[in-house]
Amino acid sequence: THQKACALRSSELEKWFILIGGCLLCN
Repeated sequence: THQKACALRSSELEKWFILIGGCLLCN
């Protein structure tokens, strides 16, 4: 269960990093 939680967290973090990173790159 711990691994699943980490996987979900990492996937959500990736989404945010992609969104934030894209905005930073555009700006």
